[in-house]
Amino acid sequence: MFLLFLTASIVYIIMILKSINKIEDIDVLYRITTILAFILFLCSYLLFSKNRILLIFKLIFLFIYFYVSCIKNFKYNENEGVVGMLSSLLLITITFSY
Repeated sequence: MFLLFLTASIVYIIMILKSINKIEDIDVLYRITTILAFILFLCSYLLFSKNRILLIFKLIFLFIYFYVSCIKNFKYNENEGVVGMLSSLLLITITFSY
């Protein structure tokens, strides 16, 4: 299941990078940080739950995801950033409560 999600994410990132000149920079950054945050979350939550290095990487990418979502919401006034802020806070809560 994880490998299927990983390959679908890699294909999605390649599609984003091919259409990079059609999309704004904040959208590309938001999409890539979303995918990386969810991949690291699933990897460290499901596969390697005792690995501290993955925990640190996961927290770093979740905070980056939260930061990019805040920029997208407040600076560019796109409401999609609210979804990113709430999902990153939810993933951080799940990380600390586990």
